[in-house]
Amino acid sequence: YLENLQVQSLGQHDRKLCFELLECLLDRYPEAVVAQGDHLVYGICEAIEGEKDPHCLMHAFHIVEVVAQTFPDPAGPVASFAEDLFDIIGRYFPIHYTHPKSEDVDVSRDDLSRALMLAFSASPFFEPLAVPLLLEKLSSDLPLAKIDSLKYLSYCTEIYGADRMAKHAEAIWNSLRAVIYNLSEEPLSSLASDLSNDKHFQGNAITDEALVLLQKLVSQQNNGFLNLVLEDEAVNGLINLITVSRNFQCSPSQQEQKLCAVGNVLSVVAKASTTSCTRVFETVLPRLLGSLGLGVSSNVLLEDAVDRKS
Repeated sequence: YLENLQVQSLGQHDRKLCFELLECLLDRYPEAVVAQGDHLVYGICEAIEGEKDPHCLMHAFHIVEVVAQTFPDPAGPVASFAEDLFDIIGRYFPIHYTHPKSEDVDVSRDDLSRALMLAFSASPFFEPLAVPLLLEKLSSDLPLAKIDSLKYLSYCTEIYGADRMAKHAEAIWNSLRAVIYNLSEEPLSSLASDLSNDKHFQGNAITDEALVLLQKLVSQQNNGFLNLVLEDEAVNGLINLITVSRNFQCSPSQQEQKLCAVGNVLSVVAKASTTSCTRVFETVLPRLLGSLGLGVSSNVLLEDAVDRKS
């Protein structure tokens, strides 16, 4: 029917029926629809493009998810139409959906956002398109866009896998650093003053989601992402402020914000794995002890820790 029916020219009820029929065919008879190949995927693109009704969108996002999983072949139709498919669903991110409380609507914004997230992550062919879009939206001034971007990135990190996400590691870390330190790629000299402006650094949802993503990436990519964090100029600059000078030349609250920022990063990195914990221990603790005049090597500290544990 995709060939003879202009779905978007129909009313809401009939569009919903069309989507339900297509959804049923994909869910229950995947072997039969596979033979349609390019024709099927192209028809889906035409059918869902421009859809605005929340009920229809729930079906449309699920259709994209299922059809993407139905054609995993790199030479298949989803690979060929990946850019077209993602261009259509990418326009809906982040979900902006409100309705009067008086309306009897049983689809929430969270429902739509989760359905869209599943569609984003449904195929590895979406990765080159999805990750840059999510990073772009992460720089938005809208808190909801930031939170959704981080949630989607966390989910896509698990689904796309280490090899695909490694290509974006540096860009992701740069964006995460900006979120966690509440700045936008400013010089290190301005870092201290900017951090003090975030009065809810520990508790805000944006930072929490950023730290969740950070831990997932370190766990997944091991030394690759870990090196980006531990060798980062901003991170080391903050550690140096702590270890080199005991006088921060700022108020106690500002000092606390700095310690909180670097502490959150190092804490989640250390929790990611035994390897990352050891690296953080070896990198940071000797410098902290050195600032107190206690010149103890990291090897001695590690041996002592092992002895105590045994």
